[in-house]
Amino acid sequence: MRFRFHYCLTTVLLLPAWMTLSCLYTNESSTSSIVQSLLFDWESGLGVIPQAVAGGDDTLALIAEHTRSFDTLSLCQAPRVAEVLAQIDTSACQKMMRAVLAREAQQPAEGGASTRTREGCACYGWWEESTVLPMVTAAYVLARQGNVEGLAEVRNALLQCAVRQESTRGVVYSSISRGMAAMSLGLAREESVGPALLRAVEGIPADDAPVALVEAAALIGSDKAIVPLRAALERVLDGPASMRQDVAVRIVRSLVILGDTECLHIIMLDGAKALSASEWQRHLLSGITGRDFGADYGGWLGWWRTQEGRYAPEPRIVACLKLEATRENRDWLHDLFAGAGGAPRNRSLLEGTP
Repeated sequence: MRFRFHYCLTTVLLLPAWMTLSCLYTNESSTSSIVQSLLFDWESGLGVIPQAVAGGDDTLALIAEHTRSFDTLSLCQAPRVAEVLAQIDTSACQKMMRAVLAREAQQPAEGGASTRTREGCACYGWWEESTVLPMVTAAYVLARQGNVEGLAEVRNALLQCAVRQESTRGVVYSSISRGMAAMSLGLAREESVGPALLRAVEGIPADDAPVALVEAAALIGSDKAIVPLRAALERVLDGPASMRQDVAVRIVRSLVILGDTECLHIIMLDGAKALSASEWQRHLLSGITGRDFGADYGGWLGWWRTQEGRYAPEPRIVACLKLEATRENRDWLHDLFAGAGGAPRNRSLLEGTP
């Protein structure tokens, strides 16, 4: 009887501790499997981003462990890791990202391909400098979080990556790295790099020019970007149909953010050439103006003439476009991988309007 009493007492006392340890182990195991999918499962990795964000600093620690403090980060892993860490806005994350930038700033890349990117990039044919992926990932995370103090020491390296097709050693930069570098500069509002970014915009719609250059130019906010972006829009509309929709939408979004609405007239005139506004053109024009003339290009142009050059979208519309340009939407990972030649997709410009 006494033995049974002590056994029951011990069970009652230890059961809460056992349950606590069991929950901790289960949570750790769950976070570990989520990070495994994020890093190594191409098909399901994008789908676990919300769960990875929910893991907070535990996710951060596991990513650092699997990538040797981001030193072995691959081309395919970098964008999704950047998206997760940008949303883990903790002091531990900020400290680690600053440490990565400091490390990469002190260790310039050596000639040739990096062993860490060989397996990840071989199928794409990109052989990047050894410091690029950790640098652009950490820079993007900090810029997205608004912690831009540490970016000054890598500003020139980010700019070189964003605007050049290859490094000074002849190593080709991927559109993913170039896009992340450009967005880091744009989010950090680095006005000093604006002219160089605008010169790079002249490469659009070439496949090797990341369309993220457009958003970066808009986020920096200089009205000097309007003329180059208008010219890029004209080139895209005259170019291959495979890139007209997606790239044109992003350029129009950037121009409206900068306060230029003449781009809407350009879209209307493009519809007039075809004698009918296409679906994506109608969606774009209706989303920004709040009007809907359907496929009637004559109706759109007639309405535009009544505005006499004074049309301005509602502030809430501009606020939503800015939100999308800072990548607070689900499309940015696809955009980075697609580059300027991405397959057209129907997207809601005003999804999540404040």
